[in-house]
Amino acid sequence: MASIKGTVSRVRERVIKSKTDESKSWNTLDVVIETVRNVGDQTYNDEVCVNFFGKTKSDFAGLEVGKEVEIAYSLKSFHSTKSDAYFNNINGYRIDVLSGTAQAPKQEAKPDPVDDAGFSGDLPSGATEDDSLPF
Repeated sequence: MASIKGTVSRVRERVIKSKTDESKSWNTLDVVIETVRNVGDQTYNDEVCVNFFGKTKSDFAGLEVGKEVEIAYSLKSFHSTKSDAYFNNINGYRIDVLSGTAQAPKQEAKPDPVDDAGFSGDLPSGATEDDSLPF
């Protein structure tokens, strides 16, 4: 298992409901952290979203926006035979709050609608629907 350190920029709790059985639902917690990486003389600020399936914010004491954290995670991919595409997930297992002072959240947390593949369809900040991939 690997780990990553960064500053919490967003915490989002969601409830995912089954489209085939409305009586089934799952809790999931997305924790977005900002990291800094240096490549040569260039500095890049990255945001990484780590998903904690079956968890809520109350499962992690002291988890707040602005806190420095270290997250233990694993990378997983799954293949969609429907679209013949691969999707990557960053699954978190543990959060250690290191330091920092809490700040007001950027957005009020509210459940997002989620499709069958588990994606909400939100575009990254500043992106438009006609943005193309760089490769």
